[in-house]
Amino acid sequence: MGISFQIVDDLLDYTGTEATGKNIGDDFRERKLTLPVIKAIAAADASELAFWTKCISKGTQDEGDLEHALRLMNSHNALKDTRTQALYWAEKAKAALDVLPEHEFKPMLMDLSNYVVSRVN
Repeated sequence: MGISFQIVDDLLDYTGTEATGKNIGDDFRERKLTLPVIKAIAAADASELAFWTKCISKGTQDEGDLEHALRLMNSHNALKDTRTQALYWAEKAKAALDVLPEHEFKPMLMDLSNYVVSRVN
């Protein structure tokens, strides 16, 4: 569930709204190599790789770079794939609970796993 939570947090940095409490692009501006960026870099061609190197590795960011990063992430399905990963880990957490005996906390943990990904559903 923790992995799912972190992936959702990383995703919301690029797709969130004021309601989610995230400022769009903070991770980008802070040069954090999060899963959406990693997925976009993995699919990047030479010119896109140069862009990521400039913005993330070297920290040289110009006006419009965040928007360009978002376009690249969308063009390579990095955001969609990141969401899929978050859902995968949430399901994995729930499957781990399935083998446990019934307990009053088990439904709450299941609900918590659902809540973690509810912001990206």
